[in-house]
Amino acid sequence: MATSSDQSDWGLDAGWLIDYLLKQGLRAEEIARQTGIHEHPSTLSFLSIDAYLSLFSWASRCLDRPQLGLDISRKLQPSSLGLYGYLMDYSPTVGALFEQLVHYQPIFMRGMGYTKLVSGGQVELEWTINRPACEGVRLDVEFTMSALVRLLRIKVGDAATPLRATFKHAASASVEDYHEAFGCECNFGQQQNSMLFAESMMQTPLAGADPQLLDILKVQADTLLQAWQQQTRFLERVRELIARTFDQPDGGVTLVAQQLNLSPRTLNRRLAKEGSSYQRLREEVVVHMAKRALSESQTPIALIAGELGFSESSAFIRAFRRAVGVTPRNYRAEVKRIQGGITPASGAARESTS
Repeated sequence: MATSSDQSDWGLDAGWLIDYLLKQGLRAEEIARQTGIHEHPSTLSFLSIDAYLSLFSWASRCLDRPQLGLDISRKLQPSSLGLYGYLMDYSPTVGALFEQLVHYQPIFMRGMGYTKLVSGGQVELEWTINRPACEGVRLDVEFTMSALVRLLRIKVGDAATPLRATFKHAASASVEDYHEAFGCECNFGQQQNSMLFAESMMQTPLAGADPQLLDILKVQADTLLQAWQQQTRFLERVRELIARTFDQPDGGVTLVAQQLNLSPRTLNRRLAKEGSSYQRLREEVVVHMAKRALSESQTPIALIAGELGFSESSAFIRAFRRAVGVTPRNYRAEVKRIQGGITPASGAARESTS
């Protein structure tokens, strides 16, 4: 179950994954089919979260490598991550590298990322990806966390070892494989995906640091970050207006455009330029409102459907399940279980038709 509403720009620059798969002999046509984009994979870069996770999971099966995330991280170079990688590569210390890692995440990925917490002489980096647990999420978690350790080892050597690594999922490989990748104790079935480092390690100098070049790169990165923030503000403003007007006969597009001093056609062109559409944003708003109604009230599902503009509850159920992955009834039951700390019954995972 997703933990927050879907966002149209959630995804990442997955060129590193596509390049790796092409070198492994996977056919370009098959990769394109898995991403749902009809371009040649060598021209692709940014993928939605769902396309990325689907591609990662499919590749793991095709190559018969359940540890594909760990495997790719062993060959990773900072240049594989473009500007984002270079920002870390030229950082002067481990602490500075962590700062670039967290601050500039939006220029490389959205809807996922590291959170840094400093406490008691330790630095914790928690990795979160806003999607329900699945094989693709496991592969991403293992790749992302081990790739950071790999980058640190390139810059510092074996001294750049976490104190501990924790994972939400179960181990998919032997303990020795994880110990080789992380060099520390690895615990599975935990509350979060994270790595713990000694705070004293933050002052460790990095090989290859170039402060002058880093300053130049940060100017470029700041420009990209500001552009993304402006885009996000515009999309959020449109979402806010949609939430006020979604019950209008035309879905609110005319009124929303008027509020923004735009014509409906100009609004749609602006949204297309931002990689979105009015219909997509409207669906996100409706799903978000439905989630709130389901989790914060006992209003009957048929009534929620009507309030959200659906003439039939069956159409609402289909739309909700397509967007969230579960039916409204099962979503409500899962929220109630989590809020109450109840262990699901053996039949709770089965989907119903309503």
